[in-house]
Amino acid sequence: KSFKSYPHFQVTGINRSCLAVGGDYFDLMELDEERTAFVIADVCGKGLGAALVTAMLQGTFSAMTLGQEPAGVFAHVNRFICTHSEVQRYATLFFGILERDGGLTYLNAGHLPPLLIRGATVEPVMSSECMPIGMWPEAAESNESAWQASVDWVNRKQLSGTLRDFHSLHWLHYVYLQQGRLARAEGVLELRRKAMAE
Repeated sequence: KSFKSYPHFQVTGINRSCLAVGGDYFDLMELDEERTAFVIADVCGKGLGAALVTAMLQGTFSAMTLGQEPAGVFAHVNRFICTHSEVQRYATLFFGILERDGGLTYLNAGHLPPLLIRGATVEPVMSSECMPIGMWPEAAESNESAWQASVDWVNRKQLSGTLRDFHSLHWLHYVYLQQGRLARAEGVLELRRKAMAE
């Protein structure tokens, strides 16, 4: 696939499907003059079913060029795949935003880590810390509810704060990272730090 030339980076790519069509996808999107987004995705399975989900991903990510932020895009894609039972697919993906000054913000949703090649050295970097998309509908909302219910129960019964549902809080942090909601993820980390200090 050919891409236009950029003054601050070079990109090229090739994809060879196992069948005539498949679920592998990569693309580049200009968000504005300072930021360029890229995505590498792999929809589970092969053939037409995987290719249809791939087409949906391509259309969704192209919406980001219209100003939609990553967190909203990821939440929408996850919700769409989960609520359409006929899809019966999930996808791993690596998504990054490269800034003109060299800064990189990324999210790895269950995808194999990229390989960093420097001279004769090859190393995996930026490993996955998030679930693939399409596996868990409304993940943030369910864990927010579970955490708040445990807080209310502890307060109502005047019990030790150690009895709160930290399992849900852990998963909530995981989901916020998956959805690109980094400020909320940092807020959850601060809650966990405070709880450890109690």
